[in-house]
Amino acid sequence: MRGWEQEGVIEYLGTADDVRPAIAAAHCVVLPSYREGAPRTLIEAAAMTRPLIATDVPGYRDVVDDGRTGFLCTAQSGGSLAEACRRFPDLTLGCVSQSARTLRATGSRPGYSSPRRPNMSGRC
Repeated sequence: MRGWEQEGVIEYLGTADDVRPAIAAAHCVVLPSYREGAPRTLIEAAAMTRPLIATDVPGYRDVVDDGRTGFLCTAQSGGSLAEACRRFPDLTLGCVSQSARTLRATGSRPGYSSPRRPNMSGRC
Protein backbone atom coordinates (compact mmCIF):
# COMPACT_ATOMS: atom_id res chain seq x y z
CA MET A 1 0.00 0.00 0.00
CA ARG A 2 2.86 2.38 0.74
CA GLY A 3 4.07 1.91 -2.83
CA TRP A 4 0.68 2.96 -4.23
CA GLU A 5 0.65 5.94 -1.88
CA GLN A 6 4.14 6.99 -3.02
CA GLU A 7 3.06 6.64 -6.66
CA GLY A 8 0.06 8.87 -5.99
CA VAL A 9 -2.43 6.10 -6.85
CA ILE A 10 -4.11 6.32 -3.44
CA GLU A 11 -4.23 8.81 -0.60
CA TYR A 12 -4.19 6.97 2.72
CA LEU A 13 -5.82 9.10 5.41
CA GLY A 14 -5.16 6.81 8.37
CA THR A 15 -7.59 6.57 11.27
CA ALA A 16 -9.89 9.34 12.45
CA ASP A 17 -12.25 9.87 15.37
CA ASP A 18 -14.52 12.02 13.16
CA VAL A 19 -14.88 10.77 9.58
CA ARG A 20 -17.27 13.52 8.46
CA PRO A 21 -14.60 15.80 6.95
CA ALA A 22 -13.16 12.92 4.91
CA ILE A 23 -16.61 11.83 3.69
CA ALA A 24 -17.56 15.43 2.88
CA ALA A 25 -14.42 15.77 0.74
CA ALA A 26 -15.10 12.52 -1.15
CA HIS A 27 -16.93 12.28 -4.48
CA CYS A 28 -17.81 8.66 -3.74
CA VAL A 29 -17.26 6.16 -0.91
CA VAL A 30 -15.97 2.72 -1.88
CA LEU A 31 -16.03 -0.26 0.50
CA PRO A 32 -15.05 -3.51 -1.25
CA SER A 33 -14.92 -5.64 1.90
CA TYR A 34 -15.98 -9.30 2.02
CA ARG A 35 -18.22 -8.99 5.07
CA GLU A 36 -18.52 -6.58 7.92
CA GLY A 37 -22.07 -6.80 9.28
CA ALA A 38 -23.77 -3.40 9.39
CA PRO A 39 -21.31 -1.16 7.55
CA ARG A 40 -21.20 2.04 9.60
CA THR A 41 -18.95 3.66 6.99
CA LEU A 42 -21.60 3.23 4.30
CA ILE A 43 -24.43 4.35 6.57
CA GLU A 44 -22.55 7.55 7.46
CA ALA A 45 -21.66 8.21 3.82
CA ALA A 46 -25.25 7.61 2.68
CA ALA A 47 -26.52 10.04 5.29
CA MET A 48 -24.11 12.62 3.85
CA THR A 49 -25.46 12.05 0.29
CA ARG A 50 -22.33 10.41 -1.07
CA PRO A 51 -22.67 7.81 -3.82
CA LEU A 52 -21.61 4.36 -2.61
CA ILE A 53 -19.76 1.48 -4.21
CA ALA A 54 -19.70 -1.67 -2.12
CA THR A 55 -19.50 -5.42 -2.30
CA ASP A 56 -22.78 -7.29 -2.81
CA VAL A 57 -22.78 -9.07 0.56
CA PRO A 58 -25.25 -9.21 3.47
CA GLY A 59 -25.44 -5.92 5.36
CA TYR A 60 -24.10 -3.86 2.48
CA ARG A 61 -27.12 -4.43 0.27
CA ASP A 62 -29.28 -3.10 3.10
CA VAL A 63 -27.56 0.29 2.66
CA VAL A 64 -26.77 0.52 -1.06
CA ASP A 65 -29.76 0.80 -3.37
CA ASP A 66 -28.03 -0.61 -6.46
CA GLY A 67 -28.30 1.81 -9.38
CA ARG A 68 -29.88 4.60 -7.28
CA THR A 69 -27.58 5.44 -4.40
CA GLY A 70 -24.57 3.54 -5.64
CA PHE A 71 -23.48 0.23 -7.08
CA LEU A 72 -22.93 -3.22 -5.66
CA CYS A 73 -20.06 -5.24 -7.08
CA THR A 74 -19.22 -8.92 -6.93
CA ALA A 75 -17.07 -9.94 -3.97
CA GLN A 76 -13.45 -10.75 -4.81
CA SER A 77 -13.85 -9.42 -8.37
CA GLY A 78 -11.55 -6.58 -9.33
CA GLY A 79 -13.29 -6.35 -12.70
CA SER A 80 -16.71 -5.89 -11.10
CA LEU A 81 -15.31 -3.24 -8.75
CA ALA A 82 -13.64 -1.42 -11.65
CA GLU A 83 -16.90 -1.47 -13.64
CA ALA A 84 -18.84 -0.02 -10.69
CA CYS A 85 -16.24 2.75 -10.39
CA ARG A 86 -16.57 3.51 -14.11
CA ARG A 87 -20.38 3.69 -13.79
CA PHE A 88 -20.51 5.88 -10.69
CA PRO A 89 -20.66 9.22 -12.61
CA ASP A 90 -23.93 7.95 -14.17
CA LEU A 91 -25.76 8.05 -10.82
CA THR A 92 -28.47 10.68 -10.51
CA LEU A 93 -27.52 12.98 -7.64
CA GLY A 94 -31.21 13.63 -6.93
CA CYS A 95 -31.77 9.94 -6.14
CA VAL A 96 -28.76 9.86 -3.82
CA SER A 97 -29.97 13.01 -2.02
CA GLN A 98 -33.56 11.74 -1.73
CA SER A 99 -32.34 8.46 -0.26
CA ALA A 100 -30.13 10.29 2.25
CA ARG A 101 -33.02 12.48 3.42
CA THR A 102 -35.21 9.40 3.92
CA LEU A 103 -32.41 7.53 5.70
CA ARG A 104 -31.91 10.42 8.14
CA ALA A 105 -35.65 10.83 8.76
CA THR A 106 -36.73 7.20 9.06
CA GLY A 107 -33.65 5.04 9.48
CA SER A 108 -34.36 3.15 6.23
CA ARG A 109 -33.92 3.99 2.59
CA PRO A 110 -36.81 4.90 0.25
CA GLY A 111 -38.54 2.01 -1.45
CA TYR A 112 -38.11 -0.29 1.53
CA SER A 113 -40.79 -1.15 4.02
CA SER A 114 -38.17 -2.83 6.20
CA PRO A 115 -34.43 -3.34 5.87
CA ARG A 116 -35.02 -6.75 4.29
CA ARG A 117 -38.21 -6.39 2.19
CA PRO A 118 -38.20 -4.36 -1.02
CA ASN A 119 -41.21 -2.16 -1.75
CA MET A 120 -40.90 -1.25 -5.40
CA SER A 121 -43.44 1.60 -5.15
CA GLY A 122 -40.79 3.93 -3.72
CA ARG A 123 -39.01 4.80 -6.97
CA CYS A 124 -36.86 7.89 -7.28
